[in-house]
Amino acid sequence: MISSNIIKPFERERSLLTPVDAANNKIRAFLAQQGQSPPPPPPGREAETRIHTTADFWTIEGVLYRGKVHAVDLAKTLLDNGTAKTQDQWIDYTREARTRNDFYLPDFPLLHGIVTRLYEQRSQAGVEAIRAQVQAWTREKWLMTTTRIRYNPQGEDEVIHNYTLPDEERIDTSFVGPNEWIKGSTTPEAVQVLLGTSQSMQEINQVYHWLNGTDTYLCRKNTKLSQPDERVAKLYANSDMVILDLDCYWDPQNSNSGLGVRARNNRSIISILKKKTLLNKIKLIPFSVKSRL
Repeated sequence: MISSNIIKPFERERSLLTPVDAANNKIRAFLAQQGQSPPPPPPGREAETRIHTTADFWTIEGVLYRGKVHAVDLAKTLLDNGTAKTQDQWIDYTREARTRNDFYLPDFPLLHGIVTRLYEQRSQAGVEAIRAQVQAWTREKWLMTTTRIRYNPQGEDEVIHNYTLPDEERIDTSFVGPNEWIKGSTTPEAVQVLLGTSQSMQEINQVYHWLNGTDTYLCRKNTKLSQPDERVAKLYANSDMVILDLDCYWDPQNSNSGLGVRARNNRSIISILKKKTLLNKIKLIPFSVKSRL
């Protein structure tokens, strides 16, 4: 198996996002002391609000995925013309499609990042058409992802995003629990790990309520098993529009359709190291000026 990135829940958010904000504040304060205006912030998600459309796909800018901002192309038809495949077959398809820069199957965090960004930009022209189409697909099909859950008989379970692909990500968490409405979830960390987000349960439910007009439900293994058991993660809404389901229960041999996506990293979140380097350079400014005087 291809080597994996082992990440604890929220490790990325704690190590990158919060310190970056603190460093930004220090830089602004220092520049204010020197009588200098702070530079304009780098283009971020607030500025990346455009939705582009072509005959075959939409481009959604500002999608947050794995701590970076992406532009994501979303195909206007289901992947491979709506063909149903097992997760393993879709993963083989995805591996080959990526080499051609073609559309491929997303993991759950990328799917969630797309839906969240559409929700954030719901007042933009063109977003309603995308929402309506994705809603129709979730009701007509059970949308497969490249995320798999490994339920372990002892200790923590594993949420595996992009299963067996080069960018596979394994996250240890306690995933076993009751089937439940997520807005009152007893295990919010499991939902956040599944979706790759630090959003609250209320925020997540709001996003999917906008997509489908229903509250969101989590379906999973309810008790520990005697042997390890792997299940695929899917998104679907039942036909009577009562529920939108984050489904983590189905056998890997089941076949379903999936969205076609193509993601490009637009702007990496600035690392702590880069911030420290910038701070050190700024601290040298007064001494450089004195030496020239």
